[in-house]
Amino acid sequence: QSEGINEKDINLAISKNLGELLRKLGIEVSFTREIDQYVSLSDRANLVNRKKPDLFISIHANHSQNPAAKGFEVWCPKGGEAECLRLAGLILKALAAKIPSSNRGIKSDKSLYVLKNTRGPRVLAEIGFVSNPGDRKNLTDPKMQQRYATAIAKGIKDFRDRKLSKKKMVALREITPLRKKQKKLRQRIRCFERHA
Repeated sequence: QSEGINEKDINLAISKNLGELLRKLGIEVSFTREIDQYVSLSDRANLVNRKKPDLFISIHANHSQNPAAKGFEVWCPKGGEAECLRLAGLILKALAAKIPSSNRGIKSDKSLYVLKNTRGPRVLAEIGFVSNPGDRKNLTDPKMQQRYATAIAKGIKDFRDRKLSKKKMVALREITPLRKKQKKLRQRIRCFERHA
């Protein structure tokens, strides 16, 4: 809590906005919570591992003893998993285009429980500092909360689209040799017909 502001209220508001935007994009969404209730870190991790989603994002507001600290950052598991880094980069890029604050970059830590104890593409987004007057004003403004959600949704959409595009490219590589074989087979059949 900072200046009477509860981080949990900010996180929930932006997460719910994000869920609505993603559903409009045809993306299935599951929440660890949809109302103001406490969910332990182990319960969150267990839920994610049970659901096995295509990606997991944990949304938080930051806090510092230094009121000058501001901006957004995205955390990945320690070890630099390629898909986590790609997802983090796309979310950061989208936030930088929408949010008037500092881009603090991609960070990694092996001790963040929800990242350490889940699998697949996963990131933890610290979207601003409630201890900074400018960030706090943005984080508590409903219109800005929608902008945060819109930016994160764009990052997720870009990640999904690139993943689907990659799958299509792999599929095309698998189909191409088959087409060549079919062409050779048709040529052999024609030759056989000529000699019959």
